[in-house]
Amino acid sequence: METEGGGWMLLYAYKHRGGDNFPLVRDLPTDPNGYSHQLLNAYGISLGWAQELRFFCSTSHHSRVVHFITRNRNIIQTAYDGKKHFGVSDWTDGFNVVSGHSGNLPAATNGLWSTKQATPGFTDFPFYKGGANHWGIAPSASRFECDDYTNNNRNTLHRVWVRE
Repeated sequence: METEGGGWMLLYAYKHRGGDNFPLVRDLPTDPNGYSHQLLNAYGISLGWAQELRFFCSTSHHSRVVHFITRNRNIIQTAYDGKKHFGVSDWTDGFNVVSGHSGNLPAATNGLWSTKQATPGFTDFPFYKGGANHWGIAPSASRFECDDYTNNNRNTLHRVWVRE
């Protein structure tokens, strides 16, 4: 709650242990080291309330950390209803890195998941650089990736927060 000025509410919390493959849990994250996510509309929060999203991921596969903030309305709309509202440039332009960011993403993004993705929001692979750097929370494919590719048996931590 104190990082980058405080006031953040956790939306996604996935702490994946390499080799484990738990199903996605659509529920309120109550533990930052848990395994769940929720969309803003499920909280009864209006879309206009959300002003910023903060993305974080790390992995035991390498030392890079993805940690950035975006105010992009298309990405925030996805946090609200889970549907794809963004394009590549929504990820690559206008983000601010947070202290400790050393990753290639989101600046290197050149691909997005399709509009027919099975799981909503920021699961599966909403933004990535093809064949190189992925943001991935995809237990159905046994893939949890943070700024890498085919990171199946590594520990990863993915978190997304929102604030007014």
